[in-house]
Amino acid sequence: MAGLAESGLRNLSGADFDGYFGMHESLNTGEYRGFPSRPTLQLAWFLDTAMSVRRHRLATGRPDPAADERAYGLWIADVERPAPENRSGYQRYLPDAHRLLGERCPSPLVAEAGGPAVRLRIATRQAAGDGAVGLRVRCPETACLAGAVLTTRVASRRRRARAAPIESQPGDWASLSVRVPRAALRQLAGGGSLSARLTAIGVDAEAHAASVERRLVLTP
Repeated sequence: MAGLAESGLRNLSGADFDGYFGMHESLNTGEYRGFPSRPTLQLAWFLDTAMSVRRHRLATGRPDPAADERAYGLWIADVERPAPENRSGYQRYLPDAHRLLGERCPSPLVAEAGGPAVRLRIATRQAAGDGAVGLRVRCPETACLAGAVLTTRVASRRRRARAAPIESQPGDWASLSVRVPRAALRQLAGGGSLSARLTAIGVDAEAHAASVERRLVLTP
């Protein structure tokens, strides 16, 4: 789908962008050096970036883009990073991709497997005066991308905030910070407390995800 949209499945050579996926010339370095004439490096870049995007989505509590064909287009857009008005232009190539590939390519979903063990340290009563909640996350047995989601309910509406994910080596604690939603801060400013749920997430290199939750009380 990406190759059809970006190049019509041709190894293009342009002033600033090259290849099947319209890669910028700034990528012609490190492990992708020589990509304009080497389509295998172009494919490696695309797959590496797609996996990075997928892990980031999972670590921020969003749906797995590999689980739904209707999400492929926006998954590609997060890899290709086109102008905002062009983000919706990839999904329409799904039928063409199906016709070209037939049954030769398996689903991008990984084989069934449990996610990494996830450990969480957090005070269950948090003063939110500085506008954020602090926590520590680790995966004891493997490297993982650690993330967190804070969920509150204000005026009968659910509010979510997401921490920026951090790569963590096996057993290392990753220190994360989640901004408290502004609506929750306004309610706390009036006095009293507010209940919340903190979900800590770990995603391994193969995009297996696991999570652990804690109930919190937020105070002014």
